[in-house]
Amino acid sequence: MYYCEFCESFIEEEDLPRYTQSHPYGMGSAEEEIVEYECPNCHSDLIKARLCPICNEEYIKDDDDLCDTCFEKNCTIENCVEMGKDAVEEYELNGFLASVYSKDEIEDCLLADFAKMPKHMQDRYIADYCGEDKYFLVEFLEEKMKNADLY
Repeated sequence: MYYCEFCESFIEEEDLPRYTQSHPYGMGSAEEEIVEYECPNCHSDLIKARLCPICNEEYIKDDDDLCDTCFEKNCTIENCVEMGKDAVEEYELNGFLASVYSKDEIEDCLLADFAKMPKHMQDRYIADYCGEDKYFLVEFLEEKMKNADLY
């Protein structure tokens, strides 16, 4: 499937304009079918649909690694926290607080503080984190799906 950004048409592969061109070949000729990858409605360039690696559905976006539906469905606090385990940041911490709280207790406190934020701010932070590197999100989700298949 193809999409025309100019007139917002969806065009199936078999509906693309085609013509036959003859080429001299020995004593005869050979024919070649030429497909024009331009919109049959307005003659603008087309964007080829891509296959989402998560849901295996076609989607029209040139610059993303997965479809909007899968991005929205999988862009959750749980997935962000899980993905963040592979991207650990280090901070200096007050020595007293470090002696009182373990790393896990500090993470729990920060998650509880995050949960107190207004929903629109949480959504923004989550979308920014997931959108920062969609390729990393795709790899994470594929690994998660592969591990789920093992059980």
